[in-house]
Amino acid sequence: MIWAVVPVKDFQTAKQRLRAVLTPNERQALARAMLEDVLAALAQVRELDRLVLVTREPHAVTLARRFGAFILSEPSNRGQTAAVERAFAQARRQGASAVLALPGDVPLIAPTDVEAILRAGERADLVLVPSRDGRGTNAMWLRLPL
Repeated sequence: MIWAVVPVKDFQTAKQRLRAVLTPNERQALARAMLEDVLAALAQVRELDRLVLVTREPHAVTLARRFGAFILSEPSNRGQTAAVERAFAQARRQGASAVLALPGDVPLIAPTDVEAILRAGERADLVLVPSRDGRGTNAMWLRLPL
């Protein structure tokens, strides 16, 4: 069973690096639109057995439920790493064979991108998809158990 895990921070604090060019409402709308794109892409990938959103953002929860996502609530916003670790622990407890973690704001993601990561995961225990600038990770696929 393969899980897709999407950690989402509060929309009010999203996209802070764009604050010089976007208003708070525009940043929130952008975060919401990007999350919808990510969820739509994941929902189209047949190989994924469960879509999990880790968040405390109520608007993200409402959106994710439209895509049939399981919600793993966060009591506080402790960051993306903590959210992913929490979801991985839940996946292990529930018998998942692999987990694909990706942020809720990956630009221009398509179902074929996700399928390519899953194909790479057939040959490896760990697949990392670096950001274009090399300073971050756009996705991580991990075979379980750890």
